[in-house]
Amino acid sequence: MAYDQQQFRALTGIRAIAAFMVFFNHLPLHLYFPFFQYLQAGFSSGVSLFFVLSGFLITYRYYPSFSFSEDWFSKYFIRRFARIYPVYFFLVTIVLIVSAPHNLGYIIENYTLTHSLFDYGDIAISPSWSLTVEECFYLSAPVIFLLIRKYGVWSPLMIYIVLLTTTLLLKDNKPNVFVANHYMFMLTYVGRFFEFYMGAVLAMRFLKGKTSGRKTGNYTYYGSAGILLVVLCVGGTLLLHGTVRLMATQMLFNIVLPFPVVVFYRGLCTENTVASRFLSGNLMNLFGKSSYTFYLLHMLIIGPMHTFTNLFAGTRYDLLVVSEFFLTLILSIIIYLLFEHPANLHIKRLLLARRNTMKYENI
Repeated sequence: MAYDQQQFRALTGIRAIAAFMVFFNHLPLHLYFPFFQYLQAGFSSGVSLFFVLSGFLITYRYYPSFSFSEDWFSKYFIRRFARIYPVYFFLVTIVLIVSAPHNLGYIIENYTLTHSLFDYGDIAISPSWSLTVEECFYLSAPVIFLLIRKYGVWSPLMIYIVLLTTTLLLKDNKPNVFVANHYMFMLTYVGRFFEFYMGAVLAMRFLKGKTSGRKTGNYTYYGSAGILLVVLCVGGTLLLHGTVRLMATQMLFNIVLPFPVVVFYRGLCTENTVASRFLSGNLMNLFGKSSYTFYLLHMLIIGPMHTFTNLFAGTRYDLLVVSEFFLTLILSIIIYLLFEHPANLHIKRLLLARRNTMKYENI
């Protein structure tokens, strides 16, 4: 059963929700609204929503045409480059000009998005750690497709489990091994693979016609309830232990959360519910399309505005939060409409046209 862009429109809206969750997770709201901290603790799950969605969309769009050919690889990587890099280059260049770093390695790592492979502390745009994880998925996706095609949908997971188990067993038993593992499971593709994989599994079900439209909202409601339950469990760990930086908490995000997320996404794509209609609306569609810029931009707005307003006594924090949110939202929409989207189209047209010209010249 083929699904068109309109049926996946709600997934664009969910990108906005995920970006907004990350935005509010990065605010020190607990200092001003203590009751909110337990819910806010789970808002970093917005990144998981992104990763599962990425696994789903990349697999759904590219698996059917996949082949180990120069034509497929060139088109695939050109489109991924055009999607990720233009607006990132634009924003990171501004940050590097303002910060004027003298470390060439720092500049290279940030431009190539390899910074999270070396040192999380050396990141010009802090949320861009997740782009390194995305890059790793883009690079591994062809291998995942090949394994699925030859050995079935579960084969990538089996190989991953073997490799991960071997890696953990070979680690030296040092006092800081938990810290190392926490970093690995939180900020690297090794730890976040399962989220992408679950998205790919959902995509394969769609591609094989194992989903169908329903009038009821069972998948949507069960999935959203499951997501909320995980968020509340994360808040519970904060209440009980005073921190969410626990391996158990990270496993909730990496292993447990993807299950209700894929159920929720299936519902959004196949069920006619209030949630699907809301997320498919024109406004949420615009917010979703500009959510990538919003995600990269938000810490560049939050940091300076907090620093500036701290100079003035009596600043209402609720007004500051609202101002930061809408300033980030408006700027992200402007950048998307005037730069991100046009640059995406231009790069794809330019590079794909040049590639086609070179192909015919070689005949």
